[in-house]
Amino acid sequence: MYELSEDKYEEAIHLLDISYKNKIIMNYEYEKIKNIIELFAFGINDEGLMKYENSDDYVKYQLNKILRMVNKSSN
Repeated sequence: MYELSEDKYEEAIHLLDISYKNKIIMNYEYEKIKNIIELFAFGINDEGLMKYENSDDYVKYQLNKILRMVNKSSN
């Protein structure tokens, strides 16, 4: 699904932190999304995809939004 370079990983975590500080996501979502981002960044895509698929819709939505923003910044 996704593989993140070190720069993209750091950018994704930065965007996640902003979302948390602005109360767009709560601690539960933050931890879940951060874990999935870490799995994608370290190349553990199967486990990351499994955790993504088992997440609720809001976690998926926020994760997709962050990953889209990270990918757009590379274009």
